[in-house]
Amino acid sequence: MAPEGRRLTSNSRKRFELYESREKDLSSTNLEKSGNP
Repeated sequence: MAPEGRRLTSNSRKRFELYESREKDLSSTNLEKSGNP
């Protein structure tokens, strides 16, 4: 990751955390869908 990515403002950090949690939710739901016939 770029160095400036480590100096996120609180607002950007919240947005980044939301994005990361959303990515985790999407990947977990995709796993559930693929696991269920």
